[in-house]
Amino acid sequence: MIRRENVRMYESTESISAIKNRKGEIKRLNSVSQVGINVREISGSNKINIQSHLSAEALFKSPEKPSSFDIEGQCHYFNFSFGQVFWLGPHEWLLSTNNDPREIAAYFKDNVSNDIALSDVTDGYCELSLEGESLLKILKQGMTCDLRDFNLEEDTESNKCVQTNFAKMPVVFWKNSKLSVNLLVRRSYADYLIDWLLEIGSEDGCEILS
Repeated sequence: MIRRENVRMYESTESISAIKNRKGEIKRLNSVSQVGINVREISGSNKINIQSHLSAEALFKSPEKPSSFDIEGQCHYFNFSFGQVFWLGPHEWLLSTNNDPREIAAYFKDNVSNDIALSDVTDGYCELSLEGESLLKILKQGMTCDLRDFNLEEDTESNKCVQTNFAKMPVVFWKNSKLSVNLLVRRSYADYLIDWLLEIGSEDGCEILS
């Protein structure tokens, strides 16, 4: 059984969106002649927090699994048969999946062991995609980690992810492609982050897409 974070169950997906419930306000703030960075909220996937003393190799074994080298290690993410797994710390991972959380719970119960804690944290997080020519400039103004390891200006793949601070807020951060990254931020910080991006990106043009 997956423990679920306490949420107001009557809230719709749109009402807890960091962008959709502010479309009118953001549209007025978006009136720029050129756009240096685009910000889009990524929705539709479930986020499952996984904690266990077992190794990643033991937890995420499957016919589609990558090599042991890709699974074990720190500050990275890898593909799993149910989605992507992000390393959060020793004995803790975050699974981003389109599957039903009950299906995930059944899989681990049948294939791994009961020595594992699963929590559905979907409603507690907001995932944002940032991309554009001004991306690196804006990240440097708010990111506390070393961005050089991500090679953001190169068209190369990276499976590196880090937990760091961005605009003084804790985020999980990873590269998608050249000048394109994703941020996972607590939903309670999402409105502030959108406001910060609009303000800091006003010089180069920041467009919030819904």
